[in-house]
Amino acid sequence: MNLKNNQNKSDYRALNAVLIIVAIITFSTVIMLQKTADLVEKRSISKFITIEERLKPFGQITMANINIDEKSIIDEEIELDNIVASYSGDEVYSMACSACHNAGIAGSPKIDDAQNWEPRIQQGLDILRKHAIEGYTGKAGYMPPKGGRLDLSDQDIYNAIDYMLVQIEN
Repeated sequence: MNLKNNQNKSDYRALNAVLIIVAIITFSTVIMLQKTADLVEKRSISKFITIEERLKPFGQITMANINIDEKSIIDEEIELDNIVASYSGDEVYSMACSACHNAGIAGSPKIDDAQNWEPRIQQGLDILRKHAIEGYTGKAGYMPPKGGRLDLSDQDIYNAIDYMLVQIEN
C-alpha cells in the first residue's frame, strides 16, 4: 500500500507546480498594473510635448541692424517670378502630347495627319486651346485636360499647340 500513496503524491506535485507558477504570474501582473496606474496618475498634462513644440525649429537666427525696405522685397519676388519660365512647344509636345498624338491613341489625330486635323483647325485657335486646356470628349475621341499634365501652365499648352500647328502645315 505504500506504493499507492507515493504515486498519489507525485500526481499532486505536478499540479502544485502549475498552481505556484500561475500564482507567480498573477502576482507579477497585479504588481505591474499597480505600478502602471501609479505612473499614469503622476503624469500631468504639462509634461506632454505638443505637436507644435516638436515641430518648431531648434534654432533661430537674429539679424540685428539690417534694414530691408519693401522695394527690395518686391524686386526679389519679381526676380523669382522670372525664374519660372515656360517650356517651348517642342518640349511640351515631347513631355505630354507625343504619347497620344504620335500613335493616334484615344482618337487623337496623329501629328502628321493633316486631313484629320482640318476639322479641328477650322473651329479656330480659341476652341483648340480651350479643348487642350479644359479637356474634351467628342465623337472621335478624348482629350484629357492639359494632355494629362496638369502641372503645365496655360502658356505651355499654347506653345505646344503652336508647335503642333506648324508641324501639321509642313
